[in-house]
Amino acid sequence: MTVLEPSGGSDPSALFCDYLDFYRQVVDRKLRSLSEAEQRTSRLPSGWTPLELLTHLVHMEQRWFVWGFAGEAVADPWGDNRDAAKNAAWAVAEGISLEELLNRLHEGGRRTRAIIESHPLDAQAPPGPRFAGRSAEQTASLAWICFHVLQEYARHTGHLDLAVELADGLQGGSDAAPDMRAPTVLGGTQWAPAHGWSVRRRAPGWNGAWPGRAARSGGPAPR
Repeated sequence: MTVLEPSGGSDPSALFCDYLDFYRQVVDRKLRSLSEAEQRTSRLPSGWTPLELLTHLVHMEQRWFVWGFAGEAVADPWGDNRDAAKNAAWAVAEGISLEELLNRLHEGGRRTRAIIESHPLDAQAPPGPRFAGRSAEQTASLAWICFHVLQEYARHTGHLDLAVELADGLQGGSDAAPDMRAPTVLGGTQWAPAHGWSVRRRAPGWNGAWPGRAARSGGPAPR
């Protein structure tokens, strides 16, 4: 699967939609690189599994855009949590497959895009059901929700990077977009300035030093 970071553009609504699509595709790509056993295995002290992180993303996006901004009733808004408490550990039922969750992720993404494209970013969410008990002025704007969900995706995709790499899976987040600058070699590591991703490939004889930094004792190049 080729995953390209969105290129230029200045329309904020389009950028929100495109970057959320981008992160969903990265999550999809990384999870498909894992075996079924690894999808349900935790490799971090906090104990979550890649499949549990995926179900959290599915429910989190639905909570903010469908339950929150659209104000629609949702059968199980906290269905990603083990005991229905807001800050409980994530959980996923044994019978739910990766394909089912990925289908829900992308279907939710299509719903998110429809909501963003049909409302101005300064529109306020209604007082309920997510914001029950609040006045219209006390709810969140669509712009705030977009920023919040985007940072959730960015943060949790970084978490997934660690889990997948520890499982000896895929490294890196995206492929270079054809209309961006070509990658260059800096200190022995291929670097694409417009994207901020790197490929771990040491140049022969490189001592681990980056411009302006002391040599490292070993290990991979900074990412």
